[in-house]
Amino acid sequence: VDAHAPFEPEPGALVQFADPSLPAIVVEYRAALLGLDSVVRSLHSQLGELGYDATNTLFVMVSDHGEGLEFPETHGKAHGRFLFPTSVGAVWLMSGPGIPAGLKVGGVASQVDVLPTLLGLAEVDGYRGPGLDLSRRIRMGATDTQRAMAFTDTWFINVNRAAVYTSERSCQRDFDPRREADKLNRFREGCFDRRTDPQHTTPLPNSEIEAQLLLWRKDRQAEYASAEAQNAAPGDHVEGQLEALGYLD
Repeated sequence: VDAHAPFEPEPGALVQFADPSLPAIVVEYRAALLGLDSVVRSLHSQLGELGYDATNTLFVMVSDHGEGLEFPETHGKAHGRFLFPTSVGAVWLMSGPGIPAGLKVGGVASQVDVLPTLLGLAEVDGYRGPGLDLSRRIRMGATDTQRAMAFTDTWFINVNRAAVYTSERSCQRDFDPRREADKLNRFREGCFDRRTDPQHTTPLPNSEIEAQLLLWRKDRQAEYASAEAQNAAPGDHVEGQLEALGYLD
């Protein structure tokens, strides 16, 4: 929660990240993340003192999203409405048995890969849910996930959007032609070159990847329609927690 607005970083961290070329909110966000890093470091250190270390314990840190911070402006101020990498890019760090120290695995991954990968590293069989088990590639020191695509979408407060990422491209579509939730029309449809255009400013044609996105979204739409038909409700307690985090009006 400390990485959510309003940011309240330590003064020393603000000084460390001070940069007149950056918007103040970007500096505050980076400083807030530094505070989060220090807390995770403390947890990791104290677990080690208790005997829980890389020889016997899987230590995992995963973030659920980033923030647009209007940096650039087209990426939106926060998260939830936009699918640019500033919002949907996440951190996935691990240490433990079978995980080579210092290994960086490139390519794309999805949050649905976390659970099957952890079960694979823990040698737990029988998982039949979504996601890819990347444990074998991690153990062998592979530098690429070899996942062809990773999908993401949002219905956050009347927004209706989806995106697909590959190692080289990202494509996104707005499925609500009215775009009522984005009066500034900052959302940009199309495909983007992730390597030469990291801020996703210049759309490129890429019909094959977009076609995959449309097929995936069609399946997702059916899933949501089924869930709505069941009148699923989170309950007062969960709704209170979601409201406290800013996920409900």
